[in-house]
Amino acid sequence: YIADTGNNVIRKIDRNDNVTTYAGVVSNEGGYKDGNAREAMFNRPMGLVLKGGVLYVADCGNQRIRKIENGKVSTIAGVGDEKYDDSNEIIGDYIDGTTENARFNFPQNIAIDEEGNIYVADTGNSAIRKIDKDGNVYTIAGLSKNDEVEIVSPVGLMIDENKLYVTDTVKNNIIVIDIEEAK
Repeated sequence: YIADTGNNVIRKIDRNDNVTTYAGVVSNEGGYKDGNAREAMFNRPMGLVLKGGVLYVADCGNQRIRKIENGKVSTIAGVGDEKYDDSNEIIGDYIDGTTENARFNFPQNIAIDEEGNIYVADTGNSAIRKIDKDGNVYTIAGLSKNDEVEIVSPVGLMIDENKLYVTDTVKNNIIVIDIEEAK
């Protein structure tokens, strides 16, 4: 699966090297629409994670985390509809809370732990956010935390043995967060 960011769709390459549009409508401008995968719209999709037959998407320009399951696209977390002037991108913000009211600022990547918690590289907010299984979104590192390690531009995420590895593209380093301690 590939986040075709410039065309605002999710592509799939099968075992025979056939490339097809898996979800979304090809568009130079992008948009936001949940529903049938062939009719759904994305806005600069970036990070993808496939887990348990569900494809999770960091929909950067829509400031949302979404999923594709059984041919349907739905929003997991993130809201907003006001757009930047001369742009189709939703204005980003920073709000922790429930998945229905949380706000992101250009989330670029995601990772999922064994328990199903989703970690978000909320790049525009210089933060790592967690979407827990109970539907809560909160910051575990960066922006509003008094961490010893400053996070400026988190992009890459990977989980291994209860450690979350974060690449910071401005500081040119890798930050390691113990996810058991980051509550």
